[in-house]
Amino acid sequence: GSVYSVTSTCTEPETLGNANVTGEIELSIRYNFQAVTLEIHIKACKKLAYGDEKKKRCNPYVKTYLLPDKSPRSKLKSTVKKNSVNPVFNETLRYNIERSQLDTRTLQVSVWHCTMLKRKVFLGELLIPFVDWKFEENFTQSYNWYHLRDKILPGQKN
Repeated sequence: GSVYSVTSTCTEPETLGNANVTGEIELSIRYNFQAVTLEIHIKACKKLAYGDEKKKRCNPYVKTYLLPDKSPRSKLKSTVKKNSVNPVFNETLRYNIERSQLDTRTLQVSVWHCTMLKRKVFLGELLIPFVDWKFEENFTQSYNWYHLRDKILPGQKN
């Protein structure tokens, strides 16, 4: 039989997460007091890295968590946009959560490239702590561009 080298393929998460992080994401954050929901309006991204550098291809989608909760119920995802480094999403992701609980939460927004093989490539992320967030103010509800960054590892506590 033949021997396969596992390390030369791209199956380990470390090798997947290393697209050169570039670009920005445009979003707004609103708290809907009537519906008791946090609404994250994902508008667009620009100048994303190619998830597949060789083929110059990028099929981005956006994923959010309300940290410290990393459970599946805290995860929300946008649709995948085919072949664009400047995707327009115009989607709203909603969390049913009491306003009082948001002071201890941090919104993690990450952008990923989805391959045909359902592999994921990390394209960048940002963290927005809500500890001093003014949900009542109009200016915090408007769209803003945020720079995407490399993975942020908060004091490894797992």
